[in-house]
Amino acid sequence: MIPAMTVEDVPRYAHRGMHVDVARNFRQPATLRRFVDQMSAYKLNRLHLHLSDDEGWRIEIPGLPELTSVGVRRCHDLTETTCLVPQLGSGPDDRSGGGYLSRADYVALVRCAAARFVEIVPEIDMPGHARAMIVSVEARYRCLHAQGDEAAAMQYRLLDPVDTSNVTTVQFYDRRSFINPCMSGAQAFASKVIGELAAMHREAGAPLSIWHFGGDEAKNILFNPGFQALDGTDPHKGRVNVAAQDKSYARSPRCAAMIASGAVADVDALPSMFARQVSRIVKADGIGTMAVWKDGIRHASGPGDFATPNVLVTMWDALFWGGAQTARDLRAAGYQTVLSLPDYLYFDFPYSYDQRERGYYWSSHATDAFKTFSLAPDNLPQNAELMGDRDGKRFEATSTGAAPRIEGMQGQVWAEVMRNDRQFEYMVYQRLLALAERAWHRWRGSGRIPKASVISSAIPTRSTNVRWRRTGRRSPASCRTARW
Repeated sequence: MIPAMTVEDVPRYAHRGMHVDVARNFRQPATLRRFVDQMSAYKLNRLHLHLSDDEGWRIEIPGLPELTSVGVRRCHDLTETTCLVPQLGSGPDDRSGGGYLSRADYVALVRCAAARFVEIVPEIDMPGHARAMIVSVEARYRCLHAQGDEAAAMQYRLLDPVDTSNVTTVQFYDRRSFINPCMSGAQAFASKVIGELAAMHREAGAPLSIWHFGGDEAKNILFNPGFQALDGTDPHKGRVNVAAQDKSYARSPRCAAMIASGAVADVDALPSMFARQVSRIVKADGIGTMAVWKDGIRHASGPGDFATPNVLVTMWDALFWGGAQTARDLRAAGYQTVLSLPDYLYFDFPYSYDQRERGYYWSSHATDAFKTFSLAPDNLPQNAELMGDRDGKRFEATSTGAAPRIEGMQGQVWAEVMRNDRQFEYMVYQRLLALAERAWHRWRGSGRIPKASVISSAIPTRSTNVRWRRTGRRSPASCRTARW
């Protein structure tokens, strides 16, 4: 028996997070509360909620009822005036995937999470991955236009109605998946949504301190390296009529006028321009940090371009795509950086090479708890010694200089392959504990990197015993509405 003891409990990283996509397929409030309960038990402290995407809008916004009457459900309506078309296995009657968090649901979730020392970070993805909100706002436009109230109809409109750009998005939708940043309605819509969510956080007694802008993949996927011209000879690439393709907003008269005025350099810079505009709205709402996926700062020169005091970048490059150098570059530019490496930290990938395991595989064919636990976040090139690329092949990771200081790390749960909450819980809970251990504890001797290192990968033939010291105590959660 020990009559008295002193416990030191200091986390490795300030940001120990989980990203949960509730947009592609919805997660019920009770499931999210249960998930927050487990995050608290594992000392994870930030829940990044992906509340919107092409396939669904998931939060009630007072004054914009179309978002939750049209954008939250799927049905057989090819005109998409009453719902989104069926997708992701939902069927024509929305038997899976539909739903949303009411304002009361969200306030209750924020309040309950705060009681367990978990901060909710809401994301409304802009300007790409925006199809659900655009379809909803277009329904609003048609209704008000028919009533003769053109000013109200245009107030939040997100599309340039005469834009004819031929674009195929990453999810294989058309240009109606991109908010047009040259429309005045785009900023008005962002201001409305940010203001309403900030008000919900204040009501919950947990003021919003981080807003996630999204900012990823506002591009034509057919311009990616995986495609080639019709006369191309690479058997591993798709063939497309490149001449018939446009960049995002390329045929928008409003954007053409903005570029001609010198307000922005070209269409490539429009998403980052919009991110800067939204950062001013975020700051005006008293929110100190704007977070973005790494795509959202592509045409920015540094965090000084944005209005908020802090800019947090969620870095999702795979290590075999140069993720180690990307992390270093982001930190050198002055951004706060959170690792969300898909080859280690995407929990919508299969656990193992097994046809019975569900999951995407574009960055890893197998990510089990051991692989997540093996991640060395403070010495990213070192990981090439233990794990191969997505196909298990050797690769080389290169970095120079001291290891970059990172804000933290988080796991990602994208929901395309998770139609129900049972599948979600199966795919997340084993790996969640491995993530928590790597985000909390610093093992002795870890985190050092030579001034220059080039490390080739190899598949491990035996495990390595590593000693670490654990001292820890968790403050008890004070809001338990469900048990796991």
